[in-house]
Amino acid sequence: MPAQFALSEAFPNPFKPSTCVGLALPVGAHVRFVVSDLLGHVVKVVSQGYFEAGYHSITWDARTAANLPVSSGLYYAHLVVTDGFGKALYSKTNKLLLMK
Repeated sequence: MPAQFALSEAFPNPFKPSTCVGLALPVGAHVRFVVSDLLGHVVKVVSQGYFEAGYHSITWDARTAANLPVSSGLYYAHLVVTDGFGKALYSKTNKLLLMK
């Protein structure tokens, strides 16, 4: 079991056509993983829900919520981990670079 919360850097990064991030949870928690553009607009909620304690991986396929491909460029991956009552336990943002 992980000793602390962690979000690893995306691999590969720069990427095409998809990238993966690792997530470590020392306890079960609610996870929301969102990709946004440079202006802060949500491109896609990649994963949302309850995750058991342990190591997990999340993959983004460079598509929007409407399943449309996104343009090459810089994006942000936001991870927020909360308990069941909305209290934030961990938050981190990583950069993702899509090159087509």
